[in-house]
Amino acid sequence: MNYRNRSILIADGSKTVIMYSSIVIRRMGFEVIAAQNGEDALKLVKIQNPDLAILDVNLPCMDGIGVLKEIRKDGGLAHAAVVMISLDHSPEIRSACRDHGCDGYLTKPIKISELHRTLEQCLKKSGAASRRYIRTHFDKEVVVSYSGESERHYAVTLSEGGMLVRCRKPFPVGTMVDVRIPIPGEEQIMSKGEVIYNKEVSYGEPAKISPGMAIRFNEMSEKNRRKLQSYVPEVLAGDILREQGKSVLAKG
Repeated sequence: MNYRNRSILIADGSKTVIMYSSIVIRRMGFEVIAAQNGEDALKLVKIQNPDLAILDVNLPCMDGIGVLKEIRKDGGLAHAAVVMISLDHSPEIRSACRDHGCDGYLTKPIKISELHRTLEQCLKKSGAASRRYIRTHFDKEVVVSYSGESERHYAVTLSEGGMLVRCRKPFPVGTMVDVRIPIPGEEQIMSKGEVIYNKEVSYGEPAKISPGMAIRFNEMSEKNRRKLQSYVPEVLAGDILREQGKSVLAKG
């Protein structure tokens, strides 16, 4: 499903946390609204009405639990999804956040897979579009084979569940294919798949997505599955994981 126009507010007293978390959340396909203290976060939630708010427990001016309480007291905001984040791993803080109505709780450094899973669960609860797997842009050449013939195409996106491939003449929906995905320094990932969507070149209308086909992976070895589970977060945020000074995000 499409995350387009879905917005997430993230409030944290650390500019480093705001910077790197925002980059990853944008790469996941969301619009991001940033706030550096609790008072600004509450104002922005009321004005911008984001689909979800991520609040650090220890925000300046008004702490995250205080913002959460105000959101839950406001009849116009009570439906809003709220995820709390903290360096504190204690069950007491987690319970306090749950008691005041948060929808999720993440500890720092934030694991990318847990961030995605929590956002997906919260968005699904609120009726917004959600995705089962982390999806990342992936502009690499892949090999798609069908009836003994192999074609090389550039992928557009990649997830554990499938990929979008750019091509002028996509295969019909329902076509069963074999896919080979290169991984630097390792053996390629191989999977059987099925074309579940296609789009040819269109004329006379805005081109919102490139012509091509979506392939769902439906038969992959456990070894290749583990490779893909590790590779997708690396493509999504590997540069950030290596660049960040203090540990804001983690791969697991």
